[in-house]
Amino acid sequence: MSVIPTRCSSCYLARVLDTIEEAGVDVQPYVDHSGLTRNELCDNEQQIPHSTFKNTLLKILDEVDLPALGLLEGDRWATVELGIVGYALFSSADLQNAINRYIRYQDLCVPIIKLQFLVADEQAVMRSEFVLPEFERDLTRVRYSVEQAFVQWANFGRVFAHTKQWFDAVHFTFPEPEYSGLYSQHFGCRIKYEQPFNEFIFAVGYLNAPLDFANKKIARMCEQLCDSVLTELTDKIGLVHDIQKLLAKNPGRAPRLPEVAENLFMSERTLRRRLAGEGTSFQQVVQDFRLGLAKKYLTSSILPIAEISDLIGYSEPANFHRAFCKKFDITPNQFREHGDLIAAKFG
Repeated sequence: MSVIPTRCSSCYLARVLDTIEEAGVDVQPYVDHSGLTRNELCDNEQQIPHSTFKNTLLKILDEVDLPALGLLEGDRWATVELGIVGYALFSSADLQNAINRYIRYQDLCVPIIKLQFLVADEQAVMRSEFVLPEFERDLTRVRYSVEQAFVQWANFGRVFAHTKQWFDAVHFTFPEPEYSGLYSQHFGCRIKYEQPFNEFIFAVGYLNAPLDFANKKIARMCEQLCDSVLTELTDKIGLVHDIQKLLAKNPGRAPRLPEVAENLFMSERTLRRRLAGEGTSFQQVVQDFRLGLAKKYLTSSILPIAEISDLIGYSEPANFHRAFCKKFDITPNQFREHGDLIAAKFG
């Protein structure tokens, strides 16, 4: 389960605005949309609601036609700008340690996608999966998210390989874009499109490469701080997790709010208030649980759609169909028919 912070640094949004402004786009409408001032956005110490960052970024991606925005913006980032996680990576002894720390603490970086680390034969793989479903629903959003994450890791190569072109291959799930030449310039390796996963591959030999700024004492201090913050965030999502455990006991019959509140030893009012404080609601938690279960049934069984709808607690298949389409911008049948490729894309 991902632990998404409710607030993030204003620099996450400032980087995007700086990138499109440099390309000649008037950014004031997007500044206005965020409800912030330019001074607030330029203050790296300023914390803004995660929802403000997400919604403003989605508006930019939907309205601004700037090819390779993810590459251009990702290229502006320095590892240390990822906050305490960046310092933890930067001070790691070698690439293996840096990757292990990133995988452990990446939720603190407010990711759009998360990375999985795999090793097979003589190749290491960093494979992406989406955390925020809103970014899976549109080709422009998908390309931006993957480009931005991958180019940041390419640039990280400068502190151990002394080059940003250290990948052996990059795989994308989407078709080759018109600006694909920029991928070759940035990554300098084999690039394949319409693959099952978004991922980059590199030689396992790099894992033991020492980092230029390794500092055991600083790395340990940063690690302790990351653990502390992550524990705090995990505690905050404990309520949603507890509700999901109650739902899992009988997926076809979602308990009503009064019953859940009683099971969690709190009043209905307290339950509503705590969920609102986490940016969600009881109804949203129930729906997310049901639709997550539906995806598993669709990809791992041959049950009819109507039966799946009933199993996860929808009184009418039409209600299930409507909720699934609204959440994922794809019908249950389309999700099932596209098989592994769609399953990989939608997590």
